[in-house]
Amino acid sequence: LLGCPQPRISKEYLSPDAYAKATAYSKAKCLFSMCLSLLVLLKDMGLLALLPWIYRRYIEGLYKSESLMLAAYYLIETLADVPGSLYYDFIIERAHGFNNKTLQTFVKDTVLSAVLGTALTFIVGSVSVMFIKSSLQYFYVYWWLFLCFVQLCLVIIVPNYISPLYNTFTPLPDGPLKTSVEELAKRAGFCISKILVMDGSRRSGHSNAYFTGLGKMKKIVFYDTIINQLSMDEVLGVLCHELGHWSHGHTYFLMLFGFSAIFLALYAFSKLIVLYGDAAASLQLIYLLYLSGGVFLPFTLLKNLLVRAMERQADRFAVRMQYGPALRSGLIKLSLENKPAPVNDPVYSTLHYSHPPLDERLALIDEEMNK
Repeated sequence: LLGCPQPRISKEYLSPDAYAKATAYSKAKCLFSMCLSLLVLLKDMGLLALLPWIYRRYIEGLYKSESLMLAAYYLIETLADVPGSLYYDFIIERAHGFNNKTLQTFVKDTVLSAVLGTALTFIVGSVSVMFIKSSLQYFYVYWWLFLCFVQLCLVIIVPNYISPLYNTFTPLPDGPLKTSVEELAKRAGFCISKILVMDGSRRSGHSNAYFTGLGKMKKIVFYDTIINQLSMDEVLGVLCHELGHWSHGHTYFLMLFGFSAIFLALYAFSKLIVLYGDAAASLQLIYLLYLSGGVFLPFTLLKNLLVRAMERQADRFAVRMQYGPALRSGLIKLSLENKPAPVNDPVYSTLHYSHPPLDERLALIDEEMNK
C-alpha cells in the first residue's frame, strides 16, 4: 500500500483512479486500526487495574453481584468503543462514500446494542458464575453444553427478532429475480421459507447477500445495495456461491468447529482458574477472557485457512452450476463498490483474512471454467 505499483492482474478490473481510491481507503483503515489497537491496549491495562476497586466499591454485596459485575464490564467496554466507532463511521467511512448513518441512527444502534448485550451478559453470566462456583469436577463440560445451547438459540432468535430491530426486511417483490432465485434454490436442493431484501443502504454503501436459519426455516437475504449494484445474473452468481456453502455443509462444520474451540477454552479456564482463586468469580472470568486470546489464536489461524478453502469450494460450486461468468463479473463489480485492499501480502493475507483476495478468486474461477 505504501507506494506499491498496481499489480498487473488488478489492471483488468481496476482503473488507475479506482486503484488509487481503494488504496487510500485501505491506508486509512490500516492507520486507524493501528492507532485504535494502541488505545485499546492502554484502556485494557487501566481497566484491569481498576476492576477490583470497582467491584469492591460499587458492586460487592449487591444482589447478583457477580452477574452485575459482568454486565457492568460489558457496558463499560461498549461505551469505551463509542469514540472509535464514531470516528470510523463518520470520518473514515463517510470520507470514502460508505457511511449513510445519521447521528440519530448511530445513537439508537449504540443504545440498543448496549441494552441487549448487557441483558444477555447478565443472563449468561449468572449461569456461568454458577458453574464456576459449583463443586462439580467437570463443571466446564456442563458450562460448555449451556453455551452451545445459547448459541443455537441465538441462531434462531437473532435473524427473527433482533435483526429487525436494526433494519427493515421486506419480501423480494414478484418478478424475474424472485423467480430465478427460487429456481436456483430448487436446483441446488436448498429449501427456503422466505426471500427478503434488507435496507442496508440506510446505514452503509457496502453490499452483501447471505442465508440464515436452520432446517426448513432458512431465509435468503439480499442487501438492497447488491440488487442495485449488480445485474440479475450477477446477483444469482453471488447467491450461487452462498448456496455452495450450504451444499458443502460449511455452516454446520464451522458451528462444530466453534463449539470445539469453546470447549478447549473452557477446559483451559478450568486449569487456569487456580491462578485467580482468591478473586470473585466474575473477576476470574474477566481476567481469563483476556488470557483466552492466546488459547483462541491457533483456532483463529486454522479457521482462516479452513474458511479460505471453503470459499474456493463455494466458487467451484457456482462454476459447476454454470454461474462462473456471472460470479466473476459480480465479484469485480462488488470490488469496485466496496474498495477492498488492492495489494495483499501473501503472509499477512493468510494470517488475517478469512477470504481469499479477489485476484486469487478470479484466477480460480477462470481455471475452473477452462477445464
